[in-house]
Amino acid sequence: MTVQRLKLAGVVIAGFAFLAAAPGVALAASKCTSKEVKATGKKASCKAAVFAKAAAKGLPADSAKLTACETKFSTAFTKAMGANDCNPGGASESTIETKVDAFVNDLNSEIAVGPLPSKCQAAKLKAAGKKASCVLGVDAKGIAKDLPPDSAKHAACGTKMSASFTKAETKTDCGAAPGDSTIETKVDNFEADVLSEENPAGATTTTTMGGSSTTTTIAGCAPIVIGQPIAGTYVLNGTTGDFRCTTNSSTNRFGTCTDDAQCGGTAGMHMMCLQLPWVTADSQVMPFPSTVQTVFTVGAAGSFPTCEHGVCVPCGNPHASCAGIPGCEAKHCQAGTRVNMQCTTDDTNATTGCPGATCPGCCVFDNAGGCIPRGTQGCCNQPGFLVPTFFVNILGGLCSRVDQIDCGIGVVNTSNPQTGDNEVTKNADTSDPGADCCYNGHPASECLGGTNLSDDPTIVAQGGCNPAGAGNDYKGKIVSTIGNGSPDVNGIHYRLTTPELSTTWTDSQSPSGTCANGSTYDDGELLVSQLVLQAQPTTAGATGSFVDMNGDGCKRAGQGFITATNAATDGPITVGPSPGPLKPQPYNGSSGAVSAAVSEVFSGPNSPIKDIGFVAITPQQPIATHSAVSCSCTPTPGCPE
Repeated sequence: MTVQRLKLAGVVIAGFAFLAAAPGVALAASKCTSKEVKATGKKASCKAAVFAKAAAKGLPADSAKLTACETKFSTAFTKAMGANDCNPGGASESTIETKVDAFVNDLNSEIAVGPLPSKCQAAKLKAAGKKASCVLGVDAKGIAKDLPPDSAKHAACGTKMSASFTKAETKTDCGAAPGDSTIETKVDNFEADVLSEENPAGATTTTTMGGSSTTTTIAGCAPIVIGQPIAGTYVLNGTTGDFRCTTNSSTNRFGTCTDDAQCGGTAGMHMMCLQLPWVTADSQVMPFPSTVQTVFTVGAAGSFPTCEHGVCVPCGNPHASCAGIPGCEAKHCQAGTRVNMQCTTDDTNATTGCPGATCPGCCVFDNAGGCIPRGTQGCCNQPGFLVPTFFVNILGGLCSRVDQIDCGIGVVNTSNPQTGDNEVTKNADTSDPGADCCYNGHPASECLGGTNLSDDPTIVAQGGCNPAGAGNDYKGKIVSTIGNGSPDVNGIHYRLTTPELSTTWTDSQSPSGTCANGSTYDDGELLVSQLVLQAQPTTAGATGSFVDMNGDGCKRAGQGFITATNAATDGPITVGPSPGPLKPQPYNGSSGAVSAAVSEVFSGPNSPIKDIGFVAITPQQPIATHSAVSCSCTPTPGCPE
């Protein structure tokens, strides 16, 4: 039973997410536009402050004060236009005013949720308005000087709001008001919306000199890092995020929380309300390292206006010796006085070989540790995706690691306004699709090799739709669909696909209840779980489900996303921007993105929970440039996906 629970817990560690972030563009120099942008921020702050006072007193907002905010804005906007250098095609006063009103009303409805009066909710409202004014003020200074916005000052705006939210939450009347991450996304999206209206793509400016005119188009893709060409090498670093209800929560799934009470659990507990990043699979929940790093390259910028840039995650040799899991590559003596002991030379050497045996052929790889086939074939020696070995604080303590086993691909989309559609939906069926990896009667385009061999074994031949039958192997089919038919919210989005090997074990060299830094899976240690994953993290939205694709009545033989007895375990399980926590990188680079990967795994004969779904949610720091790395990648089709 103990080993079974160890294996069950180990499968959870298999889920994870990538990192990504990308700053945006500066507007053309314009005193007019600078003043308009600054006035916009001030109006947002002014109206938010009026709503904040109302929330603090439990009264309706003062209509006279709201009108005063509008009057100040109108006066400032009119004065700004007197500079006569407004960006051509920029938004009218009424357009911006409508956006401000919608933004502030949204803040009020999101934060002032009652019961009122509430000092906490009032403080959060006021802080959100102040951040809007702060970031647009920084933008305005850059616009006036034809410079990118000051990234340090941008970050300071976010830090101030976060500190205000933390202080507000020391009060006892916050109710269900969201945390700073949710509101920060709203503020950042509002800022990006204002800037895109003030400097729309495709706008033109005409300069007249000596009787002739020159027209210049103001259009292009937002850069990934301000001041840098899009083609280049970048690094993405993880960070910690806010507290969120986990997948197995009975209420408020993926919503903000302060303890389990908001997730359908017990107040004061943190079994379902955990700080990001974390991973769930079956009913197990695990924190994930916040120090994950991904290096990726963009070989060439995508074309405007789609601005979808191809990404490559380097690997080097995918079958190099895997330094983190030497136990999967260990050789053992097959005879002699050191029979079954580890050896490194195929001879009779007393310490490295097999004395007393007939050699060569006495020291061979026999996979005594029970690693899965791909686990014995090495991993990337120049991986772009790096996860440090980390401690799993369950069942006495486990070690876990994730190794990249092939190159990765993906896209970063920097269009402004956003035109990309990067939601990822993954549907899985446990039924064996045969060697062609497609079900009988399905289009040949779905099959490996482009031909449907009509070779599916029946569910009876697979042993039935149960863990001992269809669930007792690595076979099945997973189909990924990109997009939901609607453009993503403004900001810089990404989605990436990189093959990885997840390994979890009990480490005999670490002190009890720990996993020492740099621990590796060594020969003779207990392998808890090992899985091959094709996680596809995205900032736009991620959904996973078990579905019956071939009509044989069998879609899952295992625990699913929660537990086998839970009605929601087959999904669909969706992580989106609302109730959160996904968000793109703001164009201004003031904060990082939050991404998620949702997928299914056929965990095979060594796992007691068989077919499972996993969810991984990962916050990121803003992106940075990296020293040049070469990368090219042609994915190899495989199965189940």
